[in-house]
Amino acid sequence: MKTRIIAKEGRCVVYPIVGFFLFIWVFFGFCWFLFLLSLVAVFLYRDLERENDSFNANALYSPIDAKIEKIDIIDDENIGKDSVLLVLKKRWFDMGVLRALADSNISNLNAIADKSYTNKTILEELSFIGQKNNDIFRVVIKKDLCSKSVYFTDKSYVRYKDKMGFLFSGKVGIVLPSSFRLEVGVGDSVKASSKIGYFVD
Repeated sequence: MKTRIIAKEGRCVVYPIVGFFLFIWVFFGFCWFLFLLSLVAVFLYRDLERENDSFNANALYSPIDAKIEKIDIIDDENIGKDSVLLVLKKRWFDMGVLRALADSNISNLNAIADKSYTNKTILEELSFIGQKNNDIFRVVIKKDLCSKSVYFTDKSYVRYKDKMGFLFSGKVGIVLPSSFRLEVGVGDSVKASSKIGYFVD
């Protein structure tokens, strides 16, 4: 497994903390508090490459490390009647790098932003439609109160495991057609790029 250590979205947090720890260590002596704080920062914003031994061209893969919180049947205006809703809960200690679910086209990107307390766009929630061959799915990403923003890179086409952004904590909802075959259940923990199910031809 290739290690990249720090997600780019976390470098503005991790590098100053680690740099300050090293400065204090060199000029004033070792500080356990700053050492532990540095380890926590690196852990929270870690970026590990995910390996998958059995790639399936018809499958979708988890976009993030998370726990399956809910599976429901809904009517979705984009996907259709009796669509399957899969809700993934990303906890603060899960790795937060968002990855592509499959080789797919991305469209209908819709973001809800809150610009009230900085000059930068703070994304509260975003959604998009993914199309894989003739099959479509919808993804909704929403941050919670512990997360500053949803970080997302706008792309029109992604390949399986491409990095698409970062979520510190929050939920990812995946809306799938009724014919989709899930291979996960409520309460299961999944890793980014692990298979969640497949489209039926």
